Amino acid sequence: MKSVNSSYIPEVDHIRAFAAVLVLFQHSHAFIGGRLAFGPGGSLDGAPASTPLDAIMIEGHTGVSLFMVLSGFIFTHIAYGRQVRYAPFLLNRFLRIYPLVIAIFALAFVVKYPEVSPTGFLSVLGLPLQFTHPINFWFVPSVYPFTNLFWTIAPEFQFYLLFPAILALVHRSGPTVLAVLIGGALLLRILLVANGAPAQDLSYWTIFGRIDQFLIGMAAAIAYRRLAGRRVEVLCLVVALVMPFVLFGFNRAGGTADQSAWKVLWPTIEGVIWAGFVIGYMQLGQRLPGWASRALASVGEVSFSMYLLHVTIIAAVMKLGPLTFGLAPTGAAALNALVLVLPATIAVSWITFRLIERPFLKLRVRYLASSEPNVSQGSSLAAAR
Repeated sequence: MKSVNSSYIPEVDHIRAFAAVLVLFQHSHAFIGGRLAFGPGGSLDGAPASTPLDAIMIEGHTGVSLFMVLSGFIFTHIAYGRQVRYAPFLLNRFLRIYPLVIAIFALAFVVKYPEVSPTGFLSVLGLPLQFTHPINFWFVPSVYPFTNLFWTIAPEFQFYLLFPAILALVHRSGPTVLAVLIGGALLLRILLVANGAPAQDLSYWTIFGRIDQFLIGMAAAIAYRRLAGRRVEVLCLVVALVMPFVLFGFNRAGGTADQSAWKVLWPTIEGVIWAGFVIGYMQLGQRLPGWASRALASVGEVSFSMYLLHVTIIAAVMKLGPLTFGLAPTGAAALNALVLVLPATIAVSWITFRLIERPFLKLRVRYLASSEPNVSQGSSLAAAR
C-alpha cells in the first residue's frame, strides 16, 4: 500500500518478507522441533547449530533486528532534510500498529477469557511504557500463543517517540551525532551490566539494546542517499554469505541463553551487518523478474500480521499434530514451516491485513511539513509502518 508521505518501492516489502520468514522459521524450529524431539512442552530454542545453515533457522530471531534497522532506514530516508510533525507522525504509528494488536488481544480475551481481565486492553495501550525484560505482564497478560510477540511493540514504539527529536538533532548537528548516540547507548549498557543487569536480555528485549539498530538504520539511509548512482548491490550479496557464519559463531558462543558481558555489543554488530544488506538490496531487488518482485512484495505487505500471528498458527499445527516426514526433529520442523506454517500464516495474514490493517492504514495523514516528499537523492521508499 502506498503511503501519503512517500512513493511505493517494492524492495522495502521484499525485505520485510525476508525478516518475517526468518522469525517464522526460528519459532517453528523451537516449538515444532521441540515437540517432535521431546513431546508436548518441549522446545529447541537455543539448540546448538551444527552448520551455518542450521544457525540461520535456530537464530532466526535476527529477523527482528532486520525489522528494526529497516524502520530506522525508511523513516530517515523519507524525512531526512525535512521537518516531522510530531502529532501526525505518532498518529500514523498508532494506526499502523494498534488496530491489529488490539484485535489479537480481543481474540485472546474471547478464547482464553479466564486468563485475561478487561483491564488488559488498557495494559496493551501502555506497552510503550514498558522498559524491562521480559515483558512485565503487569502491562500485558501472558496469553500463549496470542501475545508472545507483543514485547517488540514496546521498543518499536519507544523509538517512534524519539525519532522526530533524533532526526531534528541530526539536522542540527550532522549525521555524526548518530555515532555519538550509539556510543552512549553502548556505554549505558556496559554500566547497567556492571551493576548486575543480564547483558543478553538487556540487549535483546529492551530499547536500551534495540536503539542501536534503529540508529544504524538511520545512518544507513543517509549513507544510501550519498551513494546514489554507485553500484552497492554487492553489499547485499556479501551479507547473505557472511551472516550465516556470524549467526553460527553467535550460536556456538552460547546464543540467546548466554548472558556474557560481550553481548552488549551484539545489537550493534547485527545492526551494522543488516544495514549493509538493506543498502545493497535497494539496488539488487530491482533486478528481480516482475513476477518474483510482486510475489515477495505481496508477502511483505502482510508481514506485520505474519509476525504477530505466526506463533498462533504454529500452536495450531502442534495441536493438530505436525508431520514428521520421517526426518529428524530439526528437518521435520523446517518442512512443517515450509509446507504448513508459512502458507497458513500468509493466508490468515492476507485476511487480517484487508479486514483490520488496511482500513486503518487508509486513515494515515501527512506528517512531513512540506507538501511533496524529498526525492532529490536516491529512491523514495515505502513506509515500513
